[in-house]
Amino acid sequence: MALLLSDGEVIDARSAKENYKLIRRASSREWSPSEVFIHWEWEPLRCAHSDRPIESAYGNPDEHEDETGEDLAQFYGPSARI
Repeated sequence: MALLLSDGEVIDARSAKENYKLIRRASSREWSPSEVFIHWEWEPLRCAHSDRPIESAYGNPDEHEDETGEDLAQFYGPSARI
């Protein structure tokens, strides 16, 4: 899980826990929370506070094959990327 801040930055759950007082006060846009989300797939995100990687739940589909040995990337077009 990760926390999206109103300034567009993302922090990991550990940074959110460590800085909950700043987040609760959130008088500035810097720590004002926007939403909690799960990073489902693609490359890891980087925490804006700690620079730790925020791994995706399913990884990068370009790097995986299904049970039949087919490359899953063929099912994901470039328009599906965020």
